[in-house]
Amino acid sequence: MTYIFEWDKMNGFLQLPVRVKKCVDDDFNISGKMVCNECHSTLEQKYLCNNCGKQYKKGEITKRWDEENNIFYDISEFKSFIEQNVEKKITVEKEVDLDIVFFNSLYFLRFFEIYNNDNKAKQIMAKLHKHLYDHRKGLLVKFGYKGQVRGGLIIPSLDRLVLVELRDKDLVREAKQEDIETIVLSDDIKILESVSEVEKKNLYLEFIRKKLNGEVITVKEKPKEEVAIVMEGEIF
Repeated sequence: MTYIFEWDKMNGFLQLPVRVKKCVDDDFNISGKMVCNECHSTLEQKYLCNNCGKQYKKGEITKRWDEENNIFYDISEFKSFIEQNVEKKITVEKEVDLDIVFFNSLYFLRFFEIYNNDNKAKQIMAKLHKHLYDHRKGLLVKFGYKGQVRGGLIIPSLDRLVLVELRDKDLVREAKQEDIETIVLSDDIKILESVSEVEKKNLYLEFIRKKLNGEVITVKEKPKEEVAIVMEGEIF
C-alpha cells in the first residue's frame, strides 16, 4: 500500500510517499485442503439462500442487507464509497517518549514496515530511524486502513521503521492481578488513548443515510498524482 507521510512540526514540515507492508507472519503456514470423507476430493464452501435455494460460492455474493434499516446495497458500491472517503495518508499527531510506547504494549494490534527506497527518500527514512532511536522517541499517527481511520505508532526497530496499528482503548480489558501499583506516566498516555480510538460506524452510517434518502452515490476516480518530497525547516 502506498501512503503519503506527513509530519507538520512547529519548526518544520516533512512530506514524502511511503510504502506500508505487513512485516511479520501470524503463524507458520501448513499447506493442505479439506477433502471429502469418502472419496478424498477437495471441497467447496457454498452459501444457500433460505428462500429460493440458490447456491453461491465464496466471492459470488455481491449484495448485503442492513437489517436495522431494512435496506439492500451492493458491496462494491460501499467499498468504493469507503475508499473515496478514507485517505491513504499517515499524519503525525505527536512525538512521544518510548516509555509511553512500551509500557502500553496492550494497545499493539498489527505490525507493518514503513519504507521508501527511492534515492532521496531512503536517506530521509534512514535519518528518521536514527532520530527516533537516538532520542528514544516514537511518532503517534493517524492513518487510513481497511475503510477506517486508525491510530498508530511509528517506532524504530533494529533494522527498520515499524508502523504499529493500535488497538482501540475500549478493547483493553481490566487487569485481574491485585496489589500492583499502576505506573503513572506523562499526560502523553491520554493522547495515545485518544489516537487509538477507532470510530467504526461513522462512514458506514453516512453511506446508509445516503441510501435511505435515495441519493445516488457517485464514486469519482481519484487521479493518480505524483507526491513530491517536501522537507522544510528543522525536522531531525
